[in-house]
Amino acid sequence: MKNTSSHTVRSLVNAFVETVEDLSQYISSQQQLGNNELRFSEKTRNTIEAWGTAAWYRHGFASRGPENAGIMIIDSLGSFFEGPPGELLTKILTAMRLTPGQVYICNTSDFARIQNHINSNRPGVIIVLGEEAGNLLLKREERLSAYRGEFHRFMDTPLMATHHPSALIENPGLKRQVWDDMQLVMKQAGL
Repeated sequence: MKNTSSHTVRSLVNAFVETVEDLSQYISSQQQLGNNELRFSEKTRNTIEAWGTAAWYRHGFASRGPENAGIMIIDSLGSFFEGPPGELLTKILTAMRLTPGQVYICNTSDFARIQNHINSNRPGVIIVLGEEAGNLLLKREERLSAYRGEFHRFMDTPLMATHHPSALIENPGLKRQVWDDMQLVMKQAGL
């Protein structure tokens, strides 16, 4: 069995899609055989019934951290605190006098989840890691350099877009820009 830390977000998405397609084919074949009543465990039934509802958003594989955290991080890549980018993000938070357990982090894969979280929890500041997430939330199609380094508003919440830690690994010269951005976040958040 492969080491799960070596999986990429794309490979996990592909595996999940394949599993859902297999389940769909299985259900279709059962219906063709006249079997309209499938037996699932109670846990599976609860998961299926919660799919797409507010209860579903409690599942943590697309997010991590306390929901009522004052700082929300939206990650373009979904790696959170894993691998070299995750280690670097942890160091950035440490420099801000925060721990990973004090921030709520999610990925851009479910825009509705992001909006629901902000509506329900009203974080004080949103940090967006990477151009993809910045463009998604700010409804832009431009380089991150065009809008990083200053606060924007998303759902009436201050939002700071900055470089993703993986970009800092590729180009260490960007670290100063990120630290400047985080100092503005610290001031906004009262840290």
